[in-house]
Amino acid sequence: MPFTLKYIQKAVFAAVFACLAMPYLIAQSGTLKGKITASDSNEALNYATVTMLAADGKIVQAAATDSAGAYKIKNIAVGCYTVKISYIGFKEYSLANVCIEAGKNTKLSVALKPNEDNQIGQVTITESKSVFQNDIDKKVYNVAQDITSDGATTLEALANVPSVSVDIDGNIAMRGSGSVRIWIDGRPVKSGGKIDILSQIPANAI
Repeated sequence: MPFTLKYIQKAVFAAVFACLAMPYLIAQSGTLKGKITASDSNEALNYATVTMLAADGKIVQAAATDSAGAYKIKNIAVGCYTVKISYIGFKEYSLANVCIEAGKNTKLSVALKPNEDNQIGQVTITESKSVFQNDIDKKVYNVAQDITSDGATTLEALANVPSVSVDIDGNIAMRGSGSVRIWIDGRPVKSGGKIDILSQIPANAI
């Protein structure tokens, strides 16, 4: 029983000492807070990293900004630190001798500059189609992509299409069948005049 009582007394003393020491420890620390934005647009930067480094280069504390670009690092031991702020696509910011005072808020707001090394100039995107395309319900022949059709007529260009043949008289056949229907701009061409019409239309007009 005496041993148990002595153990309880030590536990109570430790708890009381911790409670009394807490205000002292808080009084010997401070806070660093601020806002991180982009210098070119003044837009708040979410998830920017704020890192505090001791004199020996070791990380003391770190925090990330919220959606408003704000950050707050609490319970920092009194002293001077180097603060580094980084965000993807922006130049890293570094500031030495940022001093924390006991019980005070030290404010540090920074506008990061875009990293010009990551900027690219104007980009031109050109779509290039293949000569032949296989769609679900049809096959497409892109005349503009066929260099052999330059200066040719539509009738001559048809001779380049697989499964399509054009004889010396201009008769069109597909897989050996002469029953071929020609449509231009959604309208059927009469079989009697299709050779003359296709011979007059330049291939590059399609």
